[in-house]
Amino acid sequence: MNKLTMAVSSAVVALSAFPAAAATFSVGGNSITIPNGVHFEVASVYESVLNPALPLATQSLSGLGEITQINGAPTASFCSSNCELTYRFTGYTPTALTASTFTLSGGTYTVFLDFVTAGTALDLNPFASANSAADLAAAINGTAFLNLTGHPDATGATASGFTTSGAFGTPAFSFFAQGNLDVAAGTGIANAAFNTNSIPTSAGPADLAFTNSASTFVVPHPAECTTTPVPTGPECIAGSADIRGVVAVPEPGTLALLGIALAGIAIRRRKQSI
Repeated sequence: MNKLTMAVSSAVVALSAFPAAAATFSVGGNSITIPNGVHFEVASVYESVLNPALPLATQSLSGLGEITQINGAPTASFCSSNCELTYRFTGYTPTALTASTFTLSGGTYTVFLDFVTAGTALDLNPFASANSAADLAAAINGTAFLNLTGHPDATGATASGFTTSGAFGTPAFSFFAQGNLDVAAGTGIANAAFNTNSIPTSAGPADLAFTNSASTFVVPHPAECTTTPVPTGPECIAGSADIRGVVAVPEPGTLALLGIALAGIAIRRRKQSI
């Protein structure tokens, strides 16, 4: 085996042993690494209330929360320093709303990445904060990580759901919701990596899919939630969510095939020159 062939073969072996695909994003010397086929577990969602007794055009769903786990492990374990991923969503408008079902249009999300000094507590903690205004300030004080917008289905709905107990418009109810999201224009440092169109839907591919379950039973600031004549308030529903998507990074197999192809080209050129 000549030196050129040996060198190319070594390169192919190195490419084949490339580690599992992931994407790393850096902010001010700190970084977070997101694995491909990501599953974000959101253990804290706090949102406003929709009510069928009110005109649809006067209502809008908004809220905030924190991504507490990535693929079953704590979010901070994917960071070079202690970090949190928080988010804010606004602009979901009800297009249909009954006592037991709803559909929404619109919707925008911004996910924020915030690094804190080792030993410093992460700052989004609604059950320990003074009010919902403090929660919002803590949710949006990081670097823009991801900009998203609701992905409409064939009917134009970006999310839909139904109650699992109680009824919308009453003081106590729970619900399940689902929808899809697209990467939107913005300054999010991870936008390009998540813009993969990897989720098939009835109206073309989306970038992320989510499910959400929540209730009015235990909320962080009950004094802000009025129940007469109808429930209102910025954080009068609390629950959890799952968000799934794909990060656009080369797969190990793709890198290995590329290495083999390059090796073949180099060897052929070497033979032709002999």
